[in-house]
Amino acid sequence: MTSKARKKMVLLLFFLSVFSSVFFSVEVFAQQKGYQLLASIPTITQPTDGTAIPFPVYLKGLIVAIVGLSIIFAVIMIVIGGIEYVAAVVPSAKSEGKKKIIGAISGLLIAIFSYLLLITINPDLTIIGLDLNTVPASLYPPWEGGSGNSPVGHVGDPGVGGSGSSGNLGSGKCVPIHESGNYCDVEALVPYFGTYAERMSAICNVESIGGQVGIKSGSDVCKDGNSFSWGLFQINLTNNDLGGLDCMYRHKPGVRAFTAENYACNVDNQDMYNACVAQAKIPAVNIAEAVRQFNQGGFNRWSANERECHFTK
Repeated sequence: MTSKARKKMVLLLFFLSVFSSVFFSVEVFAQQKGYQLLASIPTITQPTDGTAIPFPVYLKGLIVAIVGLSIIFAVIMIVIGGIEYVAAVVPSAKSEGKKKIIGAISGLLIAIFSYLLLITINPDLTIIGLDLNTVPASLYPPWEGGSGNSPVGHVGDPGVGGSGSSGNLGSGKCVPIHESGNYCDVEALVPYFGTYAERMSAICNVESIGGQVGIKSGSDVCKDGNSFSWGLFQINLTNNDLGGLDCMYRHKPGVRAFTAENYACNVDNQDMYNACVAQAKIPAVNIAEAVRQFNQGGFNRWSANERECHFTK
């Protein structure tokens, strides 16, 4: 086997090992809803309370570690190539050293420019927001396959406007809710936010005024008077799709729910708008989207944090 063939084989085995580890990790997370590190990785912080690491956090740390190792290997190859180039007597040996330096620098530049290209096209492409946690049946309302009676704080039926009664809700202030049956209850949010559940319960309390699952925003309103933020965590439908629907303004005109984002919006397709609102009123869907938002930007994804809570991640 030639030297070039051996190099190709080593590269192939390296990439296969990386992909295998990622796919194996997906299987582990699908079964365990998290991962406990057997050995420390510098780019991944294991929670001190024994909480499993969320998959997006694990994957992001793994990618950072791989990129870091690539930089270290590139520097090593540049040094080796430089030594060969300086120490070589014959021109052919100098040429080999020069090739190593050029190859290492080229690989490094490709990695950097690939990342910069993704940021230029769309910054969201560099954000990992994959969540493999399954939604417990207890978090679904009875009409969506759950069990038991409608929880305290339920407002109206999914997909139907109306405020309903507030019931025995939380205060609507930035304090965690400890109330069984309330979707903002700390214990109900632990499977999704782990050690951050208490603070996310407080944000849920503020955003939904105590746990009202079908509440609409009175301030996030389009130019035509339709609210664009709904549910427990006041999900902004102009910028987020729910339930596989074309809620966001970026979709095809006439099909999408909104014509523009945020306060510049009008409802483009009333049926799509109603369907998106219906999804936002389902607690499990709203919470799952909140998890995605939290993975992307932490507490700062919610104006309640800026106004009242002032949490830092």
